[in-house]
Amino acid sequence: MNTCDSMYHRPLRDGWLIQASSEVNQTPREISSLDFDTRSWYSASVPSTLLATLVENGVYENPYFGMNLKDIPTKPFAEPWWYRTEFQLSGSDLDKPLLLEFDGINYSADIWLNGMQIATSAEVRGAFRRFQFDVSESVCAGDNVLAVAVLPPEPGDFSTGFVDWNPPPPDRNMGMFRSVRLRLCEGVSIENPFVQTHLEKFDEAVITVSAELANHTDRNISGVLEGEIGSVIFSRAVEIGPQQRKKIVLDDLKIADPQLWWPHDMGTPDLYDLNLKFVIDGGTSDATGLRFGIRKVEDYTNDAGHKGFKINGRKVLIKGAGWTDDLFLADTAESIDAQLKYVRHMNLNCIRLEGIWGTDSTLYDLCDEYGILMMVGWSCHWEHEQYLGMPVDARYGGVTSAEDIDLVGKSWRDQILRLRNHPSIYVWAVGSDKVP
Repeated sequence: MNTCDSMYHRPLRDGWLIQASSEVNQTPREISSLDFDTRSWYSASVPSTLLATLVENGVYENPYFGMNLKDIPTKPFAEPWWYRTEFQLSGSDLDKPLLLEFDGINYSADIWLNGMQIATSAEVRGAFRRFQFDVSESVCAGDNVLAVAVLPPEPGDFSTGFVDWNPPPPDRNMGMFRSVRLRLCEGVSIENPFVQTHLEKFDEAVITVSAELANHTDRNISGVLEGEIGSVIFSRAVEIGPQQRKKIVLDDLKIADPQLWWPHDMGTPDLYDLNLKFVIDGGTSDATGLRFGIRKVEDYTNDAGHKGFKINGRKVLIKGAGWTDDLFLADTAESIDAQLKYVRHMNLNCIRLEGIWGTDSTLYDLCDEYGILMMVGWSCHWEHEQYLGMPVDARYGGVTSAEDIDLVGKSWRDQILRLRNHPSIYVWAVGSDKVP
């Protein structure tokens, strides 16, 4: 994420505490109040899973040593667990719309803020859903308390899973395994920025920049969406109605003699930076940025009837291997970097994800930077009864009911919006072993 985000995005990363709901006798209203006693709780950070946190606190011994993993019971993770943190706001922060965002909770959650419930587990459900709440009316100047009761995945839920690549983690990766943040803006926020690159000839690229603008106030707002890509500067005057969300597609931009993104064994994986801000009366309401690459992906069918791919008009030999995250989703930036350097050292140019992995964008950012292609999509964990935990269709797997199709469809949309600007992703897989 671009550094200009730091003024508007406040990650809630450190200072969390966790505890099993059976160990807490107080009501959710009391748990999410300032005078609540947390001395028996375990320290945590977010993103995290329960088991990784409990190992860090010394509750369980190193699960990677000997037979320790088999000795960890599953029963403690069959009930809800609380995540709780406190954060501070200034009086001036209260003059702005304040958004609370969750990038990934496994599996569902009841969310409480300052003694008030802002969302139920019926609403916040699905490991691959993302959620945003306007909490402007629920916060106060000074100390605030956020408490999240995380409910475990049940048989039949579309959760994370390692299939037969790993033994199942005893907690089933339960927890807030992706980021939580506060976002402040001066009325209008920038959502889901997107860069589409069109490359018909190598001496010129056509760039289409779009974004959604969300007005969080009850008044009409006029402003200017401003952007820059290197020395290319552009803008668009916009008027947004009260509580309106509007998609803005800017005029196509032409970049002469573009530096292209290539897999590392075919060329240099060049990248560009986009900076966007929305300006109201000379002041910045919100700002964000992203990194993208200019490349063209095509597929073709050879004489034997097999599919192949082209990058920037050239056929590419896919030399890939499978990828999953750490068993307890405890990878670090350093561990991911080391593993991807191994990928290049083995002369591979692609990784295929058995699921949509990563607790943040590190894996995808580094694949962009190192020129490693990515096949991203759903795991076959949901396609076999022994893993999903419920009967599946022989042809279509486990996503068959209208309710499940709706949930997985929304999850799919959320993940594409999160990852679509990464040039390393050349395949989106809506299924694995069976027909999606």
